[in-house]
Amino acid sequence: MDMTHRKYAAYDLSGNFTLGSLTIPFSAVGTLDLPRMPRIFLEMVNIENLSLQGALLRCRLAIDNPNAFDLNFNSLEYTIKLGGTTFFRTSFTPEKPIPGKGKTTMNVKINTLFSNIGLGAYQLLKRSKTNYNLIGLFKIDALNGE
Repeated sequence: MDMTHRKYAAYDLSGNFTLGSLTIPFSAVGTLDLPRMPRIFLEMVNIENLSLQGALLRCRLAIDNPNAFDLNFNSLEYTIKLGGTTFFRTSFTPEKPIPGKGKTTMNVKINTLFSNIGLGAYQLLKRSKTNYNLIGLFKIDALNGE
């Protein structure tokens, strides 16, 4: 089975614990739930500021945590490139943890330059297809939810 689609990992631990002249054998077999990536949906986009150079967009993201434990994002960074040109880049730190098996929304601000959008559009018009990249970095702490 492909490891990226597994929901659990099996374990089989055994050994001996020695304390002075006393030896205690131990054995444990079971499964451990593997963390899964949260699902992120774009709910809304508003133009907050518009200039000749670019735009500041305010987006609302809905985040669904499929894990049994809370997720605390230390930071979220991502870049979208179109035809090798950065379309936009943003980073933020969410205000609150996402509860286990829960959902939350977050507001994110995105700065974009029209010159970059124009270069990306030009790449699309120049060719019948172009490459795109979505590069993201999540830094997450798992909280035990107590």
